[in-house]
Amino acid sequence: MFSLKNLYAAFKHVKKNKGKAGLDRVSIKQFESNLDVNIMSIHQELKTAIYPMFRKEITKVKSGKHL
Repeated sequence: MFSLKNLYAAFKHVKKNKGKAGLDRVSIKQFESNLDVNIMSIHQELKTAIYPMFRKEITKVKSGKHL
């Protein structure tokens, strides 16, 4: 899911769609100026960080409840 190949593809997709700076205020141009280091940093963080998962039950009209 968070392979280097996927992270590079995600960046290309954001750039193609003229994505804007995120919460960190880093523009696409700034991120791209150090692309390999930034991608590796994100990759490492995703491999080592623990992110909480939230589950929310939703009710579907025809088939009942799903998670």
